[in-house]
Amino acid sequence: MPQDLKPDNVLLQNSPAGVVAKVADLGLSVVLGRHQTHISNARAGTVLYMAPEVLQGHSSWAGDVYSFGVMAWELLHGCTAWTRLQQITQEPRYLQGLAPHPQLFDHDWRCQPAGPAVAPVQPGLRGLRDLVDCCLLPRPSARPSFQQLIHWLAILVEVHGSVMHNTSQ
Repeated sequence: MPQDLKPDNVLLQNSPAGVVAKVADLGLSVVLGRHQTHISNARAGTVLYMAPEVLQGHSSWAGDVYSFGVMAWELLHGCTAWTRLQQITQEPRYLQGLAPHPQLFDHDWRCQPAGPAVAPVQPGLRGLRDLVDCCLLPRPSARPSFQQLIHWLAILVEVHGSVMHNTSQ
């Protein structure tokens, strides 16, 4: 379990098949026992990418899915989610997570100035926005597994690959 999934720990490598993302293990990951599903009272990582339950000392794969969702949100919008939340509320409450703030999920909104992000209003990205929404659900058990995310992303690439690769429209 990585426990510190954030953009700084994702390494990109060019390959003949395209860009490959790899998660760097900087000593914070933990190996779970065969029948172990979570770790209690173990907290390490970066607050801006941590799930609310992880901030309360309950780490699981669902917390890493939440972190993935925060990173995906940032790719869609071109800025950090907490920067946007601070613009909206002036006082972000990290223990609540991002999901209780519906303004963050206004999919027509985009960070300014426009950067290299994928425009949330582009056709074909509804599935990616839905995936992000599911990753950020408040209840850990309601979030998809990484296996489900891989399947979901594979379908999105198969159906909408040209839209996702061509963001200059």
